[in-house]
Amino acid sequence: ETVNNCYGRTVNPLNRALTSGGSSGGESSLIAMCGSPLGVGTDIGGSLRIPAACTGIYTIRPSYGRFPHFDARSGMAGQEAVGSVHGPMARSLADLRLWAESVVGAKPWLKDPKCVPMPWREVEIKQRPKIAVLWDNLIVTPTPPVQRALKMTVDKLKSKGYDVVDWSARDHAEALELLGKFFVADGGTSIRKVLEAVQEPFRPEMRDYELAKELGVYQLWQLQNARTDLCKCYLDRWAACEGLDAILGPTTPYAAPKNGQFKNVSYTGVFNILDYSSVSFPSGICANKATDVYAEGFQPHTEIDRTTMEDYDAAAVHGIPVSLQLTGRRLEEEKMLALTAKVITDLI
Repeated sequence: ETVNNCYGRTVNPLNRALTSGGSSGGESSLIAMCGSPLGVGTDIGGSLRIPAACTGIYTIRPSYGRFPHFDARSGMAGQEAVGSVHGPMARSLADLRLWAESVVGAKPWLKDPKCVPMPWREVEIKQRPKIAVLWDNLIVTPTPPVQRALKMTVDKLKSKGYDVVDWSARDHAEALELLGKFFVADGGTSIRKVLEAVQEPFRPEMRDYELAKELGVYQLWQLQNARTDLCKCYLDRWAACEGLDAILGPTTPYAAPKNGQFKNVSYTGVFNILDYSSVSFPSGICANKATDVYAEGFQPHTEIDRTTMEDYDAAAVHGIPVSLQLTGRRLEEEKMLALTAKVITDLI
């Protein structure tokens, strides 16, 4: 979410009782309420896609190095196991493409040593794209509005001739575990030094950083080996699904939860570990308190899944737009923007 001791909490302009998401929630709120046509946020675990989803706007999480990031301030400067990236946020997909094409067209690799020297490419999208659907990551079940939006979207794409298959979440729990370990590998020292400089205490949301113990170099290297193995496994799964263009799934388990109740980044964080290109887009479907209720006898996968179910309030999220996430492989930003544009056109 977006909350700090200086400015307080940034709330959702669509409903102030709900979160704007985070950590780029100020940007998403400003854009959603038409205070700005476009903005730039950052993403290391979902901080572009989550606030965009909560406020019903568009964003793309690029692969590391596709857009410039040099000299950006960070609370974890030097942590490169999971790269933080910059990306655009806007009220239309066309605006995302305009920003991306303009930035890449300026050849940022001539000034940013970690920027990939790859010009913007024109791509052609198949008439019948092949889409794999991630219905549930077995960590947190999507709340009822998200389940309904995903099903309605998939049904519509099937009716348009898309080749649709199911996608297993068997690697996702491991990816989320690795993500958490990388974030606190320094024992929270980087965050602690930032706070000590201004004599500010850890907020409750940062408790994992406060309690973490520093890993040794050998342990860190083993984590990085595990990440590489995971990436290879995922790439092999993708190749085995011959002709696969993208994975479609929830951006978050929520339409937008109440302030203080956003507790899981598992749907976005897995693609940070993999460094895949992901677009979050509004599905055109809004939460409906009359229909979006948990099925009788629902059994949660985990404790965080149970908490998500208990926190869910159908009346509170009524009318909130539901977003979905379309993900391609590394450095496929052009393809994901073009494919998302086709999906949106076919959903109308």
